[in-house]
Amino acid sequence: MVCVQATMSAQNTIVTPFFPQFLEQNGVFPLSNVEYWAGAILSASALSAALFSPVWGGIGDRIGRKKMVWRSAFASAISMTLMSFCTTPWEMLALRTLAGAFVGFSTSAIALVATQAPEGRLGFALGWLSTGQISGALIGPLIGGLLVDHFHDYRGVMFYSGVFTMLFVPACVAFVHEDRATRAFAERHESSLLERLRSVAQHRDFAPMFVVIMLAQVCSIGIQPVLPLFVREVVGNVPWRTTITGAAIAVTGVAGLLSAPFLGRRSDEIGYQRVLLISLTGAACFTFPQAFVFNIWAFVALRFGVGVFLGGILPSANAIIGRIARPETRGQVYGFTSTAQFLGRFIGPLLGSAVAAHFGLSATFAFIGLLMFANLLWVWSHVRRGMLST
Repeated sequence: MVCVQATMSAQNTIVTPFFPQFLEQNGVFPLSNVEYWAGAILSASALSAALFSPVWGGIGDRIGRKKMVWRSAFASAISMTLMSFCTTPWEMLALRTLAGAFVGFSTSAIALVATQAPEGRLGFALGWLSTGQISGALIGPLIGGLLVDHFHDYRGVMFYSGVFTMLFVPACVAFVHEDRATRAFAERHESSLLERLRSVAQHRDFAPMFVVIMLAQVCSIGIQPVLPLFVREVVGNVPWRTTITGAAIAVTGVAGLLSAPFLGRRSDEIGYQRVLLISLTGAACFTFPQAFVFNIWAFVALRFGVGVFLGGILPSANAIIGRIARPETRGQVYGFTSTAQFLGRFIGPLLGSAVAAHFGLSATFAFIGLLMFANLLWVWSHVRRGMLST
C-alpha cells in the first residue's frame, strides 16, 4: 500500500510545477487571471469529493475497502489522461469537478490500512502510509519539472503519467490484501449514512478534529497554485525554472519522508495530541518567514523545515480519528473526515490564489503561516490531551 500510495501521489502532483504555465499556453492572461484559474481548477475536484467521500466510505465498509482503493486509482488515472486533451480552462474545471466524485485515493488507502493495522501500532502504520504519500509528492513535481524542461510538452507529460498509473491498478488488485472480518461485521450491523454521521458527530473529539484536518489541508495546499509563480519571481526566466520549482516542492517531500515514520512511532508512545501540537508549531515557524525571503536557496531550506513537521500532522490526526471509530465503521468515518480534507483542498488553492492576486505572492506565505498558528491554538484548546496510545 505504501508503494501504491506513492505512485498515486506522484501522479496527482506531477502537474504542480507547470500548471500555471499550461494555463498561459491555453490563452489565460493576465497573471492575476492565471492565479485565479489555477486555484479554481486545482481545487474543483475537492468540492465534489467532499460530497461523495462519506458515500464511498460506507460502500467500502460493506463491500470491501480494497475495491474502493483500486476504483479510485483507476478514476484518477483516467482523469489525468483526459486532462491532456483539454484546451480551455472551463474544460479543465468541468473535468476536475466530475473526477472529484470518483477519486479520493488517499481516503480509501487510510481506511484500508486503519482497519488492518494492530490498534497499538495505528500511528506507526499511518505514518508509513503518509511516507508513501509524501514520497509521491516528492517524486511527482520533480519528474514533472524535469520532463517539461526536457520535452517542452505539457500535454504529453499529463497523458503518459495517466497511462503509467493505470498499470498500478492490476498491481493493487493482485498484491494488496484485506481481512474480511470487519466487513462481515459491518454487513450485520448496517446503518444509514445519517445514523452513522449522527453517531460520529456526537463524539466529543470528532468536531474539533474535523476543523483541525480541514485547516491542515488549507495550509498544505494553499501555497501550491502560487509556488511556481513565486519561484519565477525569485529566479527570473531561467531555462531551469520549472526544475527548480519541482525541487522546491520536492524538498518538502524529502523532509516529510524522513520524519513521518519517526513522528508516527512517537505518537504511539507519547500521545497523538502532543505530536500534533509539535508538528503544527514547527510547520508554522518555518512557513511564516518564507514571505520575507528572496533567495532561492534560503527559500528551499525553509521548505525543507516545513516538510519535517508536515510529516506528523495528518498521521497524528488520522490516528486520533481511528481511536474514535470502531474498526467496522472506519471506512465511513474516514469518509466523513476526508470531507474535511477535501473542503480544505477546495478552500486552500482559492484562498491562496486570492491572497496572491490582491496582496502579492509573498503575502500568501505570511497568511498561511498565521493560519497554521490558528490551527495550533485550536488543537491546544479543543483536542483532549488524553489521546494516547494503548
